[in-house]
Amino acid sequence: MLRLPDEAGPTPSIGAPGALGASGRAALFGGSRRAVSALFVLGLVSLAVAGCAPSLTPEQGREALVEADAASQRGSYQAALGSYMKAVHSDPRATTPIPGTDPKRMLGGEAMLKASDAAAKEKAWDQAVMVLETAIKLPGDRTAVIGGKTVNVHDYAARALKPAAAELDRENARNPLFQVMDALVKATGRIPAFSYWFAIVLFTLVVKVMLTPITNMQFRSTRKMMRIQPKLKELQDQYKDRPQEFQQRMMALYREEGVNPFGCAGSMVVQIPIMIALYRVIQLYRTRFAEGHFLWIGSPLSDQFPHILGRNLAEPDWPLLVLYSISMYASQKLTMVPTTDPQQAQQQKMMSIMMPVMFLFILQSFPSAFCLYWLLFNVFTTAQQYRLLKRAEAEEALADASGGSTSAVKPIPRPAPRSKKGGSRKR
Repeated sequence: MLRLPDEAGPTPSIGAPGALGASGRAALFGGSRRAVSALFVLGLVSLAVAGCAPSLTPEQGREALVEADAASQRGSYQAALGSYMKAVHSDPRATTPIPGTDPKRMLGGEAMLKASDAAAKEKAWDQAVMVLETAIKLPGDRTAVIGGKTVNVHDYAARALKPAAAELDRENARNPLFQVMDALVKATGRIPAFSYWFAIVLFTLVVKVMLTPITNMQFRSTRKMMRIQPKLKELQDQYKDRPQEFQQRMMALYREEGVNPFGCAGSMVVQIPIMIALYRVIQLYRTRFAEGHFLWIGSPLSDQFPHILGRNLAEPDWPLLVLYSISMYASQKLTMVPTTDPQQAQQQKMMSIMMPVMFLFILQSFPSAFCLYWLLFNVFTTAQQYRLLKRAEAEEALADASGGSTSAVKPIPRPAPRSKKGGSRKR
């Protein structure tokens, strides 16, 4: 069990089951629209699962608290942890009083602190930090009875968080991904106002350089698709009453022009394990990011507006998330493939607006360090795409001026004329 200094009061309890649902929320690369779309779906699925979880009534929550206390006394700490969290889910904002006691003694607050003891015995330090961070955000007047003594939930959780984070830090330090980020912070001096955000910049640059070949491949595929759009429109008009033949002619055009309609799918598959690793890096280093600041994050303003501005890089920050959403919109507009289909064009326009707005809510609980990485990656990717676009336009203009281009779109093969009997004429 984790113990606090004697003046802290009774021994705190540390822990709770995973509150963030990390398996449903993978990290995100802003540079790939298809990767973003996949994560968008994952985010919606995560929200849907959370929304479909059965909610407990206050009465059921009180019963779960009694069951958890009994299980804890028997030494069944894993079972106690599950029951305590049922009580938490029945009163996540700690607004349900426990009858016959202090009016400020709330079901959810006490369940959080009692769950910590079971989690400490299970050595579930990642869960401990998550639940304590939740308890700290509760109103400051909530109380709980721990070990027969009445304690303030906010103060108790605040004192318990530091040693719990230290235990989690020691556990995570053995992971190679943690060691990579820590090496970058150490190389820049571990300065709170500089080292942590600058380490994220360096990390983003390293990842961006590694993914440059994939970015170039995506760009070439996109440019080829853009150049054959007029020909695709011509095919649509020519075979609008024969959809099956249109599909055949379209695939033939793709083959002749060297266009792979699934060119970005392979690159997305390559990026998925990298995205997961990036999410893991930020999560593993989250306790250290609590020491880092960035511009307004960690400034005196963050103490005045704690629900809007992050107090450190481990906390969510709304302005940074808004900037990320804007960068996502700009990146999508730059890399969007024009289409001659009005309905598809309207869908693209709607998605370019809806996705950034949806991500504002899907990512609102993510650490600001995570959003800073995504923002930087989007900025770097957009700058790279813009440079590639200008270079490609210059090369195409030069080729057109010289009277021909190896990348020019070839004429669409015309079907053989049909005879009156439905067969093809022999030449």
